[in-house]
Amino acid sequence: MEDERQNFNAKRERDELGIVATDTNKGRPKNKKIVREFLSENLPQISLLPCDATYLMWIDCSNLINLNGGIPILTPENLKIPHFKEFKNSTELANFIRSKSGLYLSSGEIYGLGGENFLRLNIAVPKANLLDGLNRLKNALK
Repeated sequence: MEDERQNFNAKRERDELGIVATDTNKGRPKNKKIVREFLSENLPQISLLPCDATYLMWIDCSNLINLNGGIPILTPENLKIPHFKEFKNSTELANFIRSKSGLYLSSGEIYGLGGENFLRLNIAVPKANLLDGLNRLKNALK
């Protein structure tokens, strides 16, 4: 009986905090779809890499990052992209987003060579938290 009560209390605490502690696969396909559609409609300057096996999504921010430090080619299309090639790497971009919105995204650089243009987004959260994070991202990159 005591074990059941402890398990119930732990589950209630996780629910209240919005923590997905056990089955991250359950809502993952829906959350992936939400992210894909949201970015497509609201932030077309960034895109997603396909990911079928994880609850961490790779966000391609290469339109916002100027790795070589050169002067970016400005075309009429590029001028429509807020923050076009403004950041030196994904760490700088992640810090900017965090300072503007309070949203914490992982810099792709911490995962090794090749991650410089990417951010990582954890989608193993309730839908309300995911939408809040996506709206924070949108507002930071306006």
